[in-house]
Amino acid sequence: SAATINGHAPEEGESVTQECTNLVTDPGFESGVSGFFAQGAGSSVTHTGNALEGSHSLLAALNGWHNAWWRHPFAYWASVTRASRFEVSAHLRSELASASSLQFCASVEYAEGGQAQNCARVSGAAGDKGVVSAVLSVDPAKTLSSVRIRLYPDGSQRVEVTVDSARACLDVVANPTNPTDPTDPADPTDPT
Repeated sequence: SAATINGHAPEEGESVTQECTNLVTDPGFESGVSGFFAQGAGSSVTHTGNALEGSHSLLAALNGWHNAWWRHPFAYWASVTRASRFEVSAHLRSELASASSLQFCASVEYAEGGQAQNCARVSGAAGDKGVVSAVLSVDPAKTLSSVRIRLYPDGSQRVEVTVDSARACLDVVANPTNPTDPTDPADPTDPT
């Protein structure tokens, strides 16, 4: 039978999450915010006991057009530099009704410059959204400098979303064999 996500056929940008090596080190947020951070005045990410799963979750409170990010940088000589696909997923719950929808995105930065992103739209209605995923086809000819999970309101109204069981999965196609540049082109504090 056809694959489903929460009982419906996958839409463009969605897929059924497959087994992978999860790049998010504390996907259940039991120990903290697991490297997520917020951008923009009045926006925040916090460790919350109002959990979706387990004892804790992440709460992202974002004013209109602001971002919450998780970023995994790769040094030039890292063991993973080229990939064909990047998939992110998480269990989400909207804590307040908003006229803004939430964009949940898989995003990559290329070492040669440029970036790519694909997002799944999540309605602004309050309530449990189930597991949401976004899949990005990655240019396997380009070297990656980082992969990211991005959440942002697609509108000017604030969104508050609880996040749990976060996953970031990369389909590797090539590893470096002879690095010639020992410097890291990525600044791990710069989410752009």
